[in-house]
Amino acid sequence: MEHPVSRYLFKVGFSIIEILVAIVIFSLILLGLLSAVLTVYEIEMRNSLRDMANLILVEQLEEIRTLGYSGVNSALNNGTSNCKDALLSGKNIVERELKNTLYRFGKFYSISNNTVIGVKKVTVEICWFYKGRLYSLNGTTIVR
Repeated sequence: MEHPVSRYLFKVGFSIIEILVAIVIFSLILLGLLSAVLTVYEIEMRNSLRDMANLILVEQLEEIRTLGYSGVNSALNNGTSNCKDALLSGKNIVERELKNTLYRFGKFYSISNNTVIGVKKVTVEICWFYKGRLYSLNGTTIVR
């Protein structure tokens, strides 16, 4: 007759089915975490590109202010009808490197002249593509 304790000695540990179920559950958890990490990376990249575009916008607005009233028309040549066309044609672009990748930003200027008070309102649009979608920022300055 078999001793009751010997029956349980060989049943210690996990079966192969239990191990496979644990691996599947662990894999599903890792897939969820990977999806979250990729989403965070996409958001961080979009924000970094927006920050870069904002720096370019501030640089352009400062440059326009230094031109003065008479220099605004001659110095600001768009060559295109909008920012997207400038970006696609390559006529009015700025290239910047971000995370070892070169990105192109289009520039478009819109000038309205008020001769009564002697000021020009210049609006600058900076645009860029990321993952096939067009993004843009606008800024305005007054030149006397």
